[in-house]
Amino acid sequence: MRVVKKPEVRRQELLDIAMEMCQEVGWDQMSVEAITTRANVAKGTFYHYFKSKDEVRLALGEQFSEELFGYMREATQEAVGPAVERLRHVLDASIAYKTRYSARATDLISYLYSDQNIVLRTHLVRGWIETTRAFVKPIVELAQQDGSFVVDDVDSTCDLILMLWFHYSDALWHRAQHSDDFVGTLLTGSKAMLAAQGRMLGLPADTFTIDIEPAAEVAIENLSKAG
Repeated sequence: MRVVKKPEVRRQELLDIAMEMCQEVGWDQMSVEAITTRANVAKGTFYHYFKSKDEVRLALGEQFSEELFGYMREATQEAVGPAVERLRHVLDASIAYKTRYSARATDLISYLYSDQNIVLRTHLVRGWIETTRAFVKPIVELAQQDGSFVVDDVDSTCDLILMLWFHYSDALWHRAQHSDDFVGTLLTGSKAMLAAQGRMLGLPADTFTIDIEPAAEVAIENLSKAG
C-alpha cells in the first residue's frame, strides 16, 4: 500500500534533497528534474510546494537562519558567568555553526548578495537584527551590572555590536568578492571586526577570536568560485 506523506514532511524531504544535491553538484548544476527524480515524485508535486528553484533556495536560507538563531539562543541560555564570557559563548556558537555548515552559509550569502536581491537582503537582515537583539540585550544589561565590559547605554551598545555583526559584515563580503584572496580577506576582516568589538567594549583586542577549520575554508573558496 502506498504511503501518503503529510505535506510538511514532503516539503521538508524536497528541501533536504535539494541541499544534498547543492553540496554534491552545486546550485547551478542542480535542477528541478534532478530533485524530483531523487525524491521519486512528479514535477507537479515539486511545484505544489515551490514556485521555482529560486524559491527552494530562499526556503533553504530561511531554514538555515532559523537553525542558526536557535543555536545561538540555546547558547545564550546555557552561558554562565560574567557578561563578557556570555557574549564570547554566543559568538563562538555562531562561528561554530557557520563553520559546520559553511557550504550552506556561503551559498545563502552569495544568493542574497547578488544585485537582484538587494530588497530581499535588506528585509531579511532587518529581521535578523531584531532577532539577535533579543538575546544580546540581556547580556549587555548584565554587563552594565557586573562591569565586565563598558556599557554607557544599553540600547546604544546593542546598536554598536549589531552594527559590527551585520553592517560591517555586509561591507566585508563586498570587499572579499573583489579581492584576489576571497577567503583570506573574509578571515582577516572577521578578525579585525572582533578586535574592534573588544576595543569598543573596553576589552583587550584579543578577547574575541575566530578559528576556521581548513575544510571550511575550502568549502567557502569553492562556493565563491562557483558564484
